[in-house]
Amino acid sequence: MLWYGGALVPVQAQVLLIDQAETLVRQKRLPEAQEAIEQVIRHASTEGDPRAWYTRGYIYKELFLTAPDSAQRDHFRQTALASLDIGLQLDRNGQYNSRLHELRDYIHVTLYNESVDAFNQQEYAQAKDGFTKFLGLRQSLPHDELYAEALYQLGWSESLLGDRQHALTHYQEALAAGHQNPYLFEDLAILLEDAGKRSEAQRLVEAGLRLFPDAPNLRVARINFLLDDAEYAGAQAEVDSLLQLEPNNAEILLVAGTVYGKLQEADTLRWEQWYTKRKRIYERALSVDPVDFTANYNLGIVLYNRAVDLITGQSYDLELEELYKILGQTTALFKEALPYIEKANHLQPDNRNTLRALEGIYYCLNEKDKSKAIRNRLEALER
Repeated sequence: MLWYGGALVPVQAQVLLIDQAETLVRQKRLPEAQEAIEQVIRHASTEGDPRAWYTRGYIYKELFLTAPDSAQRDHFRQTALASLDIGLQLDRNGQYNSRLHELRDYIHVTLYNESVDAFNQQEYAQAKDGFTKFLGLRQSLPHDELYAEALYQLGWSESLLGDRQHALTHYQEALAAGHQNPYLFEDLAILLEDAGKRSEAQRLVEAGLRLFPDAPNLRVARINFLLDDAEYAGAQAEVDSLLQLEPNNAEILLVAGTVYGKLQEADTLRWEQWYTKRKRIYERALSVDPVDFTANYNLGIVLYNRAVDLITGQSYDLELEELYKILGQTTALFKEALPYIEKANHLQPDNRNTLRALEGIYYCLNEKDKSKAIRNRLEALER
């Protein structure tokens, strides 16, 4: 309980009580400051004083920052914002305008930051709720970069929650609000393509590249469009150029492997050349990230398929000496492929494609028991 003595007239007493509340909050005596300011705003002489409402907003901001649980934090934050809104309405001569706006904006940003933290902790539903509240608070205010970024973050949260339609809407709103982020262009393009708007998606990627010409994700998106259109020479030129900028980027090395694989299929006259380039690019990817599943699997499959092609490409009347030579080559290839496929299987034990390749390699290497064990695992997965 606070006691205030003296023979001051009511108005003077209440003004002094505001001073007292400000002193108490500076001293971190928040419950006492809260009690004092509640007396002030209930008094007829000061209930219309914008300073009183600013002080109340400040006190509840401090209470919000020190609250032990989310329910209290939300209550104190809402009370602080409501107080500041009243203060802005009452501050007709603008004496406290800048302080009221500054404190209100600060409290808004705390909600944004909490939403980012929730997103980073993969609490996407909580992040979505927080970004939605933040945008609601800022809806009637001039839209700044933080507002545009919150739209993007909201769309990203929705996309990860599987709500692709709302994600598409909020990505488009973020772009219209001026948010410039290469991942926004990529993510929105993916959703547009999934919605059957491929041309629009492709134009968006090119628009993003005009702003971010060296953005790896957008250049990879361009490569994927070129591959889909069977423009393999263009895809090769793009990926080779990108590798000059990002020689140790495992993702781009894998994309290069895909491009070389398409060229290997299309350019049969240089099949051997593309096979070698593809093999080496996956080896480079593994030197960057030895535990990457895709790099291990793809390199193993390149070697495995090479062995299978050698077997299936031979005629039935092959000379015995030549047959032994081919068998030696294929056995060497299966043995070379084996550690990569085994590593891929270790990284993703239930991947059916890996298990099928592993079964085939064991069989061809005459390890029948291992091959049978893998066959049993496959059958168990497919039941």
